[in-house]
Amino acid sequence: MSAVELREGTEDQETQVDVLTYNEWGAPNLTYDEYLDREEQFRATPFAASVTDFVLVPTSEPTTLNLHGYLEVFARQVILRPHDATDVVVVDAWSVASVFTPPTHRKKGYAGAMLAAFKHRCHASSAPFVVSNLYSDIGRDFYAQKGWLPTPSDEIEIPVSFELPLAPPGTESYQLHTIATRADLEKITRMDEATVTARLQPGQLAFVLTADAVDFFNVQHTYFARRYRQLTVLPTAYGVYITEAGSDAILGYVIWTHNFEEETLDVLKFDGVDQHIFTAILPALLAEARAWGLQCTNLWPTPEMPLPDDVRALTKPRDDSLAMLLVQDKAGRDVPFKWIANEKYLYA
Repeated sequence: MSAVELREGTEDQETQVDVLTYNEWGAPNLTYDEYLDREEQFRATPFAASVTDFVLVPTSEPTTLNLHGYLEVFARQVILRPHDATDVVVVDAWSVASVFTPPTHRKKGYAGAMLAAFKHRCHASSAPFVVSNLYSDIGRDFYAQKGWLPTPSDEIEIPVSFELPLAPPGTESYQLHTIATRADLEKITRMDEATVTARLQPGQLAFVLTADAVDFFNVQHTYFARRYRQLTVLPTAYGVYITEAGSDAILGYVIWTHNFEEETLDVLKFDGVDQHIFTAILPALLAEARAWGLQCTNLWPTPEMPLPDDVRALTKPRDDSLAMLLVQDKAGRDVPFKWIANEKYLYA
């Protein structure tokens, strides 16, 4: 393998990335111009401002258009509690969204070289830990060899025909509210961050949920709905939350997104004080899916998620989008952390 370096792409190199990726990520459903328009819409979102595009090029030709690889990463924040039980630490982290090598440069070690160079760049920061996640569609082995270790990767699909259980005793006073506005969503995301932070035990970490990330999902799915379903009226609700009658205290919430391509109502984030919360929210989930012609609700469960037994029983391993996590200290040593709230809001 020739000497290569990872660098942020120039404008011309980013255009070349579009040329190289079009056949695999745009064709045949989109023309090249339509592909560019789609990517421009996605990149116009506030969340996309956190994206960095890296290219792998020969060290001797840093501005060449003969790209040996392309790496797309999203900046995120992570809260973690070190193993010595000191106060929580907030660090900048990275979600690896794309690892791409052009066909002419595959099977030559360039994908691994990109990831190694990316880790080296991350270690140049002053942060006490380097944290990165990704979701693999090529199995676990390749990324595990590069330092991203496998974590549980399950899913639950609840068909719209699912037989609803009776409301549990004690839930008669629950009131369901729609997360209808951006302000409502931001209130829930702030609450989620505070709740997750308070729960963190030594040796645990969680990625921060943001309203911008939720909107990024909705922009992608709205694009598909307009183009392929020709929808002129689109969903606006972000999800639902539950309170007790006469109280403003939020007992639980679901943030969702309408995945028209997969015909699923995807649960991006769920939390509740106990398993009765999900039972109380489930009728709203299935009704929302049916209202938009979706076939099921999709959830990425975690071990600590308070789910009723009949829903938990639907858990199955995912075939793709396998969650992987890298955590290293300043010396480059792997540090074992448990990833809390590994839910679909983090899928890049």
